[in-house]
Amino acid sequence: MNKVSHIVGWDPSKEDWIYNEQEWVRFDSVLNTASNEGVKIIFPIINQDYGKIENNYKGNWMDLIRHRYNVTDYNRALLTTDWFVDRPIREAFKKIIKYTLERRNTINGKIYGHDDTFLAFETGNELNWTEFFDANTNQTIVPSIENQVLSVNSTLNFTMNHIRPAPGEWTVDIAKYIKSLAPNALVMDGSYARVGDPIKAWPEEALKSPDVDLFSYHFYGGFDNITDFQRRVESFGKVFIVGEHGFYPNMRMFRRFNDIYKGPGALIWSLRPHSQVSGFTTHSEGSNIYAYHVPGWKNQTAETFDQNEYDVVRLTFQSSYEILNKEVPDYPLPGPTHPFFCNQRKCYWDLL
Repeated sequence: MNKVSHIVGWDPSKEDWIYNEQEWVRFDSVLNTASNEGVKIIFPIINQDYGKIENNYKGNWMDLIRHRYNVTDYNRALLTTDWFVDRPIREAFKKIIKYTLERRNTINGKIYGHDDTFLAFETGNELNWTEFFDANTNQTIVPSIENQVLSVNSTLNFTMNHIRPAPGEWTVDIAKYIKSLAPNALVMDGSYARVGDPIKAWPEEALKSPDVDLFSYHFYGGFDNITDFQRRVESFGKVFIVGEHGFYPNMRMFRRFNDIYKGPGALIWSLRPHSQVSGFTTHSEGSNIYAYHVPGWKNQTAETFDQNEYDVVRLTFQSSYEILNKEVPDYPLPGPTHPFFCNQRKCYWDLL
């Protein structure tokens, strides 16, 4: 994790994490603004392991393993322990949950666990129970300290499989702990098994748990069986939402998604904000498809702005009212521009 991480290490003398108060105060400000604007937040407590250090741009549970067990190398950390099985790492993870839910916002005084700005606390983003295999023998590798020691002076060649959801026992345990600290909060299962079969998407133990309220799934590319996922969750009396969808090459596919999915809500990936150093931040994960910006612009000339942006943003705005059976208001006009300051050859938007 980088210098703007909310957690920057592990203190063995205190048996607790080292928290970056400056970044937590920044999030206090985000929460306060969201509260004032009536915005609800789904808060994933931890991010998944992407499997490659090159993709680890937001920090994930592998970084917590590195901090907790003092492992520097990312690949060594992958095989050091099983995140979902290791009891010490789970108890350490619960310290983060406790710190988060009991935190008092430095701006508005609200306790996180009792702040209804949070729509739900998600057990994690795109969590999957990774399987490791020896690349030479194809035999299963069980993460352990011995693997870490072995890889100090040698290279372990391994492959990974990401098609299992988080174990039901783990999800239920984490959900119970969240509810013990914030009994009125909603809990969402953050599993993402990357499978087309809804039976394999979530363990029944999690679906049956009274402590897990919401279940989400992410759809990129194919979504023809999305109603099967929804029926699976609803058969257990739970709520299904689409936590992420997107990467549409054209508006025809985006409109088709809206026509097929008739559930409580769907979040498109993704909207990006102003950059603090002028302009906007951009993001792409290939295929010439880019993140969107509000209010959306037609006839893009910048290579890193998506050509479908204007239509996607407007249709998302329209759908957010239609899903609530509300009359769709006129599309809002952009607000006034923010002041732009330059000081010592550096220029910044005044966004705060």
